Amino acid sequence: SGRFVDHDSSRYEAAIETVAAAGIMKPCNPPRNNRFCPGAEVDRGDMAVVIARAFHLTATSGVRFRDVEGTGARATAIDKVVTAGIATPCETHRFCPDAQVTRGRMAQYLSRALGLTATGPMPFRDVHASTTFASAINRLATAGLAIGCGDHRFAAGALQPPGQIDRVRR
Repeated sequence: SGRFVDHDSSRYEAAIETVAAAGIMKPCNPPRNNRFCPGAEVDRGDMAVVIARAFHLTATSGVRFRDVEGTGARATAIDKVVTAGIATPCETHRFCPDAQVTRGRMAQYLSRALGLTATGPMPFRDVHASTTFASAINRLATAGLAIGCGDHRFAAGALQPPGQIDRVRR
């Protein structure tokens, strides 16, 4: 049941409906708008849009990247998350908007967006101090916001599907 025809068997159905109703995430098949595509991969450009909407970011600095076209919603959202210090360029003058977002990078974005600083014991056995994004994952876990993917693992390098974006506890 619900607004979308492709998430009824998903354990994330309620979260999907919540982020869609709030306008944070949009359907993946305009103009019909009856699919959410919870198994699709999320890229950096899409994640910038989601974070800009979710955190009501407004400040821009006019930052431009060679690989970000135009001045539309996606370009503006990228400007907003970079201006807020939530996301950083992938290379000089490049944002890499089509690069896929991993669970680790998502932890980094959320940790920065939420301004998390406290750390504690790492609850995930696959995240070591040398793991990329370990400190961000630790901050999310310490705040009680990170949920692993089973067997006390976080899978920082796994791609972040949109059906799990709201997989943090509220």
